[in-house]
Amino acid sequence: MKLTFLILIIGVLSVLMRVIPGVLTRKANLPLSIRLAMPYVPITLFTAMITCDIFFWEEDFSLNPLVNLKLIASLLAIIVAYRTKDLIKTVLAGVLTISLLYFIF
Repeated sequence: MKLTFLILIIGVLSVLMRVIPGVLTRKANLPLSIRLAMPYVPITLFTAMITCDIFFWEEDFSLNPLVNLKLIASLLAIIVAYRTKDLIKTVLAGVLTISLLYFIF
């Protein structure tokens, strides 16, 4: 019972942390330059989080796609991101590709 309550509280807090900034910025009168830049924030954050991980394979820098399988998955994810402009589809394409590559190799 305690664990279920804890999981519920953490879930609610996680949702609120994502919803509250969106609600607050909708009502705020932001300058045009900031409003034009807002659509680029999610992909910029996503890129910053994964860039270092992509180029390192087993703690070594590797640009060889035959050694570093993450390069293949990231290339496919970049193509999906460019075509769909959807972060969830991009993440799914990358995760499914790297899973399939790990399974094959």
